[in-house]
Amino acid sequence: MLGITVYTNFAIKCGGPQITTFDRIVYEADNSTLSAASYYMDSTRKWAVSNVGFDAQNPQYVLNIFSEFLGGYISVFNDPNPDFSAYISTNTRDLYLTSRKSPGSLRCFGLGLQNGPYTVSLLFVEPAIRNRITQTWASLGRRVFDIYIQGKLRKKDFDISKEAGGVDKAVKRDFDVSITENYVEIHLFWAGKGTCCIPEPGYYGPSISALRVVSATTPSKTGKTGLIVGLTVAAGAVSFILLIAVFYNVKMKQSDVDDEEELQGIGPDKTLSVIRC
Repeated sequence: MLGITVYTNFAIKCGGPQITTFDRIVYEADNSTLSAASYYMDSTRKWAVSNVGFDAQNPQYVLNIFSEFLGGYISVFNDPNPDFSAYISTNTRDLYLTSRKSPGSLRCFGLGLQNGPYTVSLLFVEPAIRNRITQTWASLGRRVFDIYIQGKLRKKDFDISKEAGGVDKAVKRDFDVSITENYVEIHLFWAGKGTCCIPEPGYYGPSISALRVVSATTPSKTGKTGLIVGLTVAAGAVSFILLIAVFYNVKMKQSDVDDEEELQGIGPDKTLSVIRC
């Protein structure tokens, strides 16, 4: 394929290990440790993630659902009845057990994508901030951020718990996007809204559990098969042109040889023989 790699889909399990869902969609692991200003690219160079923002309380920039529940928020913040229904009822509950977070700017890139229309699916859950009805310290927190795709604002002041209808509830948002330069950029950006230190310092800014980007067109028509056919036809055309060029070159050399022999036949020797007669 002339060194060209083109994909029509990818999926990431943000902040956690690889997961294959019941419908056989593979969400690749994104469990690397990021720093205050760093990025990670997967081994296939198919996607990358970056973080900008310092969080001394969470140097891995990952939220873990069970560690949030069992690590203190239920007892410390007096929330005895966390709502696990979102995780129990959904067939893809494992996708929501961890989340990648950032106190400032979180970007996800899809690389080497075939140009065309795509659907970007973003999966969220709010694991740390509690319901207001609990009237606890943790219930006063608000996580609010903006969603940009390909540099365009697609959702302003996105509040996970508000969109999901409560905390501990899974929510998915789909966006249509047109890819024209073989990559997609998903940017989750904290614009200074919401709270910054509730329930702990650093618990603000964007957070995402998983994402998937898939072509909106039929793979058999516009996927790798189409690319291979296109390259094969192009290679065939180039080969045909080269064959014609070689044939023409051989013919030209043969023509030069014939001309040379003809000139030799009417050269000085034959002219002298005529004079001698």
